[in-house]
Amino acid sequence: MPCVLITGGSSGIGLAFCRHFLQEGYEVVSCARQPRGLEPLLKQQKNLFFYPCDLSDVEALEAFAFLIRQRHPQLSLL
Repeated sequence: MPCVLITGGSSGIGLAFCRHFLQEGYEVVSCARQPRGLEPLLKQQKNLFFYPCDLSDVEALEAFAFLIRQRHPQLSLL
């Protein structure tokens, strides 16, 4: 299964991308500061993974990148 990472996936265009790629059969990994907009999808979709991350925080970003490499090595699209 192809895997995509979408930043800012809890609202706006990021949320729209999450929905689109889920409908296309992708495993979707998303990050944002809060999961608010993704909460309904998280309950329904087994192929959706959310990790809270503030991308303006360098340490948080580095930890997030390490986590993604460990948990989703098949990631092929950003």
